[in-house]
Amino acid sequence: MNDSPQTIEDVGLRCPECGYNLTGLTIVICPECGKAYNRAALLAGENGRFPIWGRRTEIGFTRAFIRTTLEIWLHPERFGRQLPSRPKPSDAIVYSTVCLIIAVLTQIPFAIHAAINIPTRTDQAIVLIGIVIGVLACENSMAAIVFASRRNVPNEYTQNLAVVRMTRAFLILSAVWIFVMRIAALMFNFRWLLEPVLLGGLVTIVIYWWISIAYIAKSFHGDIRNLYLAICMVPISMAMGVMFGTVGCFVAASILRLF
Repeated sequence: MNDSPQTIEDVGLRCPECGYNLTGLTIVICPECGKAYNRAALLAGENGRFPIWGRRTEIGFTRAFIRTTLEIWLHPERFGRQLPSRPKPSDAIVYSTVCLIIAVLTQIPFAIHAAINIPTRTDQAIVLIGIVIGVLACENSMAAIVFASRRNVPNEYTQNLAVVRMTRAFLILSAVWIFVMRIAALMFNFRWLLEPVLLGGLVTIVIYWWISIAYIAKSFHGDIRNLYLAICMVPISMAMGVMFGTVGCFVAASILRLF
């Protein structure tokens, strides 16, 4: 007879609140922190579904989007802990695309306002191209460096990129701030105050995004090393994004001059 205890395979289930290993447990209360958890939802997450956003067909697209965005804004560390070990890139692509569309839509009224000025319109198109290229370059460098783990995981870069794309939620925050400040400038005619207040708000959002990225990276892999990587390397990733965005602006301006 074999009296050795049977090993239970670690399926990756972790408590959404404290990260305690729930493998083999049948109770619905975490023995570490005492919080209730939904085992079925956690198992679904291990199939690659993002927390909240992965259940959009069940709770509704708009509700899932709003709740996911608020979770990323307000509880980035908890969001990182709840991420599946192998996120579905397709889910992140849908979410990040919606974020980008919303950010662009908030700026359309001001683009229309300036549309009669052809040089201004051309300049805006060049800057927009540069911003898009810069964002993509920044995201790719963070996925390769900041979110790198010590494990040999297949398709890790693609999965890391999916997580990074979810942080485009902060792009909405920046776009809304720009929208509010521009509307305030038009309504109350205090353009002299617009630039310093606008810039100060954007710097604050970028710093908060930086901190959030650091905590998400650390929580996602459960490794303090990723926190240090984020603190040190996110500014470098941003610098790379600015560099590639500037090159993109130069190329776009050169092409537009041909027409």
